[in-house]
Amino acid sequence: MHPNTVSAYNTLSGWIRDDRLDGTVPWSWVEDRLRRARDWTGWDDPSKFLGEVLSGYRRDPWQDDAQDHYVEVWCEKDALSGIFTDVLGYYRVTLNVGRGYDGWSSIKRAADRYQYWDEIRLAPTTVLYFGDFDPSGEDMHRSLVERLNELAAYPDVVKVALTLEGARRLPGDVTKAGDSRAAAFVARYGNLASQSSLTRSRSRSFSSASGMVSSL
Repeated sequence: MHPNTVSAYNTLSGWIRDDRLDGTVPWSWVEDRLRRARDWTGWDDPSKFLGEVLSGYRRDPWQDDAQDHYVEVWCEKDALSGIFTDVLGYYRVTLNVGRGYDGWSSIKRAADRYQYWDEIRLAPTTVLYFGDFDPSGEDMHRSLVERLNELAAYPDVVKVALTLEGARRLPGDVTKAGDSRAAAFVARYGNLASQSSLTRSRSRSFSSASGMVSSL
């Protein structure tokens, strides 16, 4: 387990840079989701456009009254979103990426969706939440629930990973002394913390959660 410090992060970044440049690490192994070129899609003629539209058709599994639950997934880290979309696309499950504490605009849009399912479709919402097990990660989960409730949305927000049980099975880290929430966290859980971006078992945690999605 590489230490979770700024110095160690910078050292690791340098190693990865050098290994990518000399061909040791394939470029496709590292994803930069922020720095992207903005290009535009075009087609040679209308027939090719229509062919692409037809090939992209997917039936919406949420349109039927047979769905007695509405399910979404929330993920704290954008760096992990690619892992989630690979699985969620099959089930047409919405993925929300908070990138830390999510903004009010995103939470308001989510609250509107959950109210629609609760009041119009008469189906409760289950949110599967994935975030770090550390003082801030636990507080982000709490904050999400409270802010949704403030907007009159009351989904069942289940923290799938990382949890205390999962963190105990992983190479851990200590809580950051400068975190204002550290004292309460340590008092409740002990000086144990794990980050989802650092765990080798995160894909196993999500695989088990995908079963939850299919069964809800």
